[in-house]
Amino acid sequence: KGKRIGQKALDAFDPKIDFDSLEPTVTVHKFGKGQAFYVSGDVGGAYMNNPYPPLKRFVSNLVRRTPSPIDIDAPQCIEATAVMRNPDQLMVHLLNNPTPMIPMDIIEREGVTTHFYLQELNSVRDILIKVNGFRIKSVTLPLQGKSLKVTGHENMFVVPEVKLHEVALVEIEQ
Repeated sequence: KGKRIGQKALDAFDPKIDFDSLEPTVTVHKFGKGQAFYVSGDVGGAYMNNPYPPLKRFVSNLVRRTPSPIDIDAPQCIEATAVMRNPDQLMVHLLNNPTPMIPMDIIEREGVTTHFYLQELNSVRDILIKVNGFRIKSVTLPLQGKSLKVTGHENMFVVPEVKLHEVALVEIEQ
């Protein structure tokens, strides 16, 4: 007996035919010990053009499905990016950005802009950062030339203040 076309999801796939349903889709696949998420739509571009709160919650829920290497207790205006510089050092960037969706090409006509934006930035204080899966040896703030106290058994530290931007260099015990 011959195999029927279309029994499996990609049996009838033809790369020359446009299969776009114009509907956004998310797929989740196991990969190694973790998961891989594929989002078919341009979520970043969509949010940039229309910062719709349900879209923000949707992406946040996807991110929360995987264990986080760091947890940060800070207001929403703090953007955080972390990267391992080498096996012994984690670098955490903190950006105080209360209005992240302002277009770069703001037009000003007769002293009035087309978008609201802050002209003064308030500092954010006492940002708690917890590192998961690593043991912290030390933490420095190189932009301020300061060393921070690490709460040993809890693997946490507090960044005392972020004006516009701060970097925390976390030395990891091996």
